[in-house]
Amino acid sequence: MPTHLPANACSASKSGSADSLQQVYLELVNNWSIWEMPLPEAFEVVLNRAGCALGSQRVNIWRLDDQREQLACQRLFDCGR
Repeated sequence: MPTHLPANACSASKSGSADSLQQVYLELVNNWSIWEMPLPEAFEVVLNRAGCALGSQRVNIWRLDDQREQLACQRLFDCGR
Protein backbone atom coordinates (compact mmCIF):
# COMPACT_ATOMS: atom_id res chain seq x y z
CA MET A 1 0.00 0.00 0.00
CA PRO A 2 1.42 3.43 -0.90
CA THR A 3 2.38 5.72 1.91
CA HIS A 4 0.24 8.65 3.00
CA LEU A 5 0.91 11.86 1.08
CA PRO A 6 1.15 14.77 3.51
CA ALA A 7 -0.84 17.81 2.49
CA ASN A 8 2.26 20.00 2.49
CA ALA A 9 4.40 17.65 0.37
CA CYS A 10 5.12 18.89 -3.11
CA SER A 11 6.85 16.30 -5.28
CA ALA A 12 6.09 17.87 -8.65
CA SER A 13 8.00 20.79 -10.03
CA LYS A 14 6.19 24.10 -10.18
CA SER A 15 6.54 24.20 -13.94
CA GLY A 16 2.85 23.72 -14.58
CA SER A 17 3.70 21.31 -17.38
CA ALA A 18 1.27 18.65 -18.56
CA ASP A 19 3.85 16.01 -17.59
CA SER A 20 4.03 17.13 -13.96
CA LEU A 21 0.24 17.40 -13.74
CA GLN A 22 -0.15 13.92 -15.19
CA GLN A 23 2.49 12.57 -12.78
CA VAL A 24 0.63 14.04 -9.80
CA TYR A 25 -2.72 12.76 -11.11
CA LEU A 26 -1.37 9.20 -11.40
CA GLU A 27 0.24 9.47 -7.97
CA LEU A 28 -3.05 10.53 -6.40
CA VAL A 29 -5.18 7.94 -8.18
CA ASN A 30 -2.85 5.11 -7.21
CA ASN A 31 -2.48 6.12 -3.56
CA TRP A 32 -5.23 4.21 -1.75
CA SER A 33 -4.60 6.01 1.54
CA ILE A 34 -6.23 9.11 0.01
CA TRP A 35 -9.38 7.11 -0.75
CA GLU A 36 -9.52 5.91 2.86
CA MET A 37 -8.96 9.23 4.68
CA PRO A 38 -11.73 11.64 5.71
CA LEU A 39 -12.90 13.82 2.83
CA PRO A 40 -11.58 17.15 4.22
CA GLU A 41 -8.09 15.63 4.57
CA ALA A 42 -8.26 14.10 1.09
CA PHE A 43 -9.28 17.50 -0.33
CA GLU A 44 -6.21 19.09 1.32
CA VAL A 45 -3.85 16.51 -0.19
CA VAL A 46 -5.42 16.72 -3.66
CA LEU A 47 -5.53 20.52 -3.70
CA ASN A 48 -1.94 20.84 -2.51
CA ARG A 49 -0.63 18.37 -5.07
CA ALA A 50 -2.64 19.95 -7.89
CA GLY A 51 -1.50 23.44 -6.89
CA CYS A 52 2.14 22.35 -6.91
CA ALA A 53 1.80 20.69 -10.32
CA LEU A 54 0.07 23.75 -11.78
CA GLY A 55 2.42 26.22 -10.13
CA SER A 56 -0.59 27.95 -8.59
CA GLN A 57 -0.73 29.60 -5.17
CA ARG A 58 -4.48 29.05 -4.73
CA VAL A 59 -6.62 26.11 -5.79
CA ASN A 60 -10.25 25.36 -4.95
CA ILE A 61 -12.91 22.68 -5.10
CA TRP A 62 -16.30 24.01 -6.17
CA ARG A 63 -19.57 22.07 -5.95
CA LEU A 64 -23.16 22.72 -6.92
CA ASP A 65 -25.74 22.91 -4.13
CA ASP A 66 -28.41 20.22 -3.82
CA GLN A 67 -30.74 22.13 -6.14
CA ARG A 68 -27.91 22.46 -8.68
CA GLU A 69 -28.48 26.21 -8.83
CA GLN A 70 -25.49 27.74 -7.06
CA LEU A 71 -21.80 27.03 -6.86
CA ALA A 72 -20.17 26.94 -3.45
CA CYS A 73 -16.50 26.73 -2.60
CA GLN A 74 -16.15 23.41 -0.80
CA ARG A 75 -12.46 23.78 -0.03
CA LEU A 76 -9.77 26.41 -0.61
CA PHE A 77 -6.06 25.78 -0.43
CA ASP A 78 -3.74 28.79 -0.30
CA CYS A 79 -0.01 27.95 -0.28
CA GLY A 80 0.75 31.50 0.85
CA ARG A 81 -0.74 30.95 4.29
